[in-house]
Amino acid sequence: MRAPIEEFINWLVEEGKAAKTVESYSSDIRKFEAYRKDKAINEEQLLTRFLFVRYN
Repeated sequence: MRAPIEEFINWLVEEGKAAKTVESYSSDIRKFEAYRKDKAINEEQLLTRFLFVRYN
């Protein structure tokens, strides 16, 4: 099974999004995932409104 991020990227490609769009979205989502992992109490912690709002 592929990771959700990879599935999302593949979906963008399948939808015919521009290469720069795929690159930009991929970068943004990976940066947010790194932030979420850094701030999470444990690996299984779900995204919370607090984490989302505090991300900048």
